[in-house]
Amino acid sequence: FCDRVFKQVGRLNDHVKNKHAEELAEKDREEEEAREKQKAEGDKLFDVGSKAGFYDKKSPKQMLQEWCQKHKRPKPRYQVRALEGGRFGCKTVMRDPKHDDRDIVVFLDEALGATSKTEAEQRGALAALHRVQGD
Repeated sequence: FCDRVFKQVGRLNDHVKNKHAEELAEKDREEEEAREKQKAEGDKLFDVGSKAGFYDKKSPKQMLQEWCQKHKRPKPRYQVRALEGGRFGCKTVMRDPKHDDRDIVVFLDEALGATSKTEAEQRGALAALHRVQGD
């Protein structure tokens, strides 16, 4: 709000309440509007219409990386390839550090091709998660 420096948190909070009440109220209104908008949209984890996806928790790539860490595998590799019609597919490879014949390779179905490379990687990670969970 301003350039003043306070050594005690209580004095800083008092200063903000007294001198910057309007700015604080505006910030609270913006946060409340954002919460209401999120409630109206519901609990969606993936918005297909966005460029890289919208996640309010963890993305599929993050979940897959955590699964690989838990099972002592190296970070998964994503190979994005162009499909017909300007869409993208993805090949996800999860290597086994000890045995090359136990690598897990998952191809994203062409019918599920994405409109961007980052979205294709997310969908590839989701397909790999389904594979390792037994779906």
